[in-house]
Amino acid sequence: MKIASITVYCNEDFRIDLWHQYYEEYESTIFKHIIINNGIESDSKKLAEKFPGSEILYSPSSALTTSYNLGLRYALAQKEIDSILIVGNDMRIEAQSIKDLHSFLFTEESYGMVAPIILKKDSLQIETCCLQIEKKVLKFNHIRTLSQVFIDNDGRIKSDTVPGGMNLARREFYEELGLQDERLVMYADEIDIGLRAQKSNFEFAFNANILSWHQHINRDNANYRPPNSGYQIARNNIYLAKKHFGSRVIVRTFLYQLILSVKIILICLVRFDSKKDMKNRISFFKGNIAGLIN
Repeated sequence: MKIASITVYCNEDFRIDLWHQYYEEYESTIFKHIIINNGIESDSKKLAEKFPGSEILYSPSSALTTSYNLGLRYALAQKEIDSILIVGNDMRIEAQSIKDLHSFLFTEESYGMVAPIILKKDSLQIETCCLQIEKKVLKFNHIRTLSQVFIDNDGRIKSDTVPGGMNLARREFYEELGLQDERLVMYADEIDIGLRAQKSNFEFAFNANILSWHQHINRDNANYRPPNSGYQIARNNIYLAKKHFGSRVIVRTFLYQLILSVKIILICLVRFDSKKDMKNRISFFKGNIAGLIN
C-alpha cells in the first residue's frame, strides 16, 4: 500500500489546527503527504512547520483544478505510488478506513476511483452515499439515503462519479484518463471525471462500510458558500454540456438553471432576510449567461 494524499490549502488559518488533528488520525497510512498551497506564497513556511515531513508545493494559480494537477503530476512521477487520495482540509477519516478504502479499490479491476460514505459534521447523518449524473439537464444529484441505492453483500454502491474532496484512485486512472480540466477552475470536476470515465473501462463506487465526515469548517463559522461559487457552478455545467453533449443538452441545462435562479431570486425578494441567498443566485444567473456565451 503506497498512497499519496493531496490536500489544497488556500489562506485558511481558521482551518489549520483542526485539519492537523484530522491528518494525525490517518497519517500512518500515507506514504507521501502532499500539500498544495494555492494561497499566499509565504504560507508555505507555516505549512512546513505544521506538517514536518510533508511535501509543500506552491501553486501560483488560484484555480483549484490547476493546483490539484500540480499535486497529481508530482505524485505520478513517483512510480512506487499505487494510488492517490484527494482529501479536503475539512474532511475527517480514520486510518483503518483508508486501509479499507485502499483494499476496496483493488477488489475490482474496473474500479478507477472509490469513496467512503460521507457523513455530515460529527454525526451519522449521510451527506453523500452516491452521486448520479443527469444527462438531459446536466447536473449531479447527491443521494443521501441508503435505501435509494443498491448495496451488495460487500457494501458496494455503484455510482456515476465520486466527490471531488474525498476519493481514492489507482494511478492508472489518471494515467489513462488524464488530469483535471483546468478550465473548470473549481466545481463540477466530479461531473467531468465521471463522464470521461464512462468512455473508458473504469467504474466508480462507494462503500457503505467505510465512513468519513465533512466537517464544513468555514470562515467566521458561516454556513453558506461565497457568491462566486454560484457563478462557477452554473458556468461549469454549461461548459460541460458543450464539452460532452450537443445543443439539446446545452439549451435544456441553460433553461433549467435560468428558471431556477429567477425563481429563487423572486423568493429572496419576498424574504427580506435572504440577502446572502440573493447574492449567490444573482451570481448563479450571471454564470449561466457566461457559460452560454463562452
